[in-house]
Amino acid sequence: MERYTPEVCEDLLKAEYNYPDIAPRSWRNQETESEKVRLFVDMDGTLAMWHPTKKLEELYEEGYFKNLEPYEEVVEAIRQIFTFEPNVEVFILSAYLSDSPYALNEKNEWLDKYLPEIDKDHRCFCHCGTDKSAAVPEGIKETDVLLDDYTMNLNDWCPPGVGIKLLNGINDTHKSWQGERISRLQPPTEIARAIMDNIDIAIDKDEGVDL
Repeated sequence: MERYTPEVCEDLLKAEYNYPDIAPRSWRNQETESEKVRLFVDMDGTLAMWHPTKKLEELYEEGYFKNLEPYEEVVEAIRQIFTFEPNVEVFILSAYLSDSPYALNEKNEWLDKYLPEIDKDHRCFCHCGTDKSAAVPEGIKETDVLLDDYTMNLNDWCPPGVGIKLLNGINDTHKSWQGERISRLQPPTEIARAIMDNIDIAIDKDEGVDL
């Protein structure tokens, strides 16, 4: 996967999408690190391409999670937010097979390869089949945003948080999610901008701004 340097990201954002000087957004209540807005990003089906299996045992094979291909546009969009939006604290929020000897380690290896910017303190994991909110530090806040491909996870998140569904080409067949949607096929800067627009909306609602 081609990784864009910060300089290339800046050129793309400025030239193609008129991103305003790559300056951090001026949010009234986000002046200290402890008050950063938090973005949580799912892995399987959101950052990494999910490969359906014919047998459940395949999920337990060594290398399964480590070798998942990235959705390059989504990965690069998250990197752009991490790089150019210092008021946004980016977390990974992913479920793993707790009875697999490989799953958790391989997910961390995958992140080390494709999103090393997100350190281990910002990687939140929970057991498959459990509510993801249990893995969220200090619980879900009204300004917390989740990017996920699975409607049930988004429904558990909202309220109080804000959910965005990542359309990956194999989900959303029933159109069950009524909130914001983003396609993985959009350019990285469009994905990043759409996420930031939803973060702005979450902040305005938290502050009681009439939208």
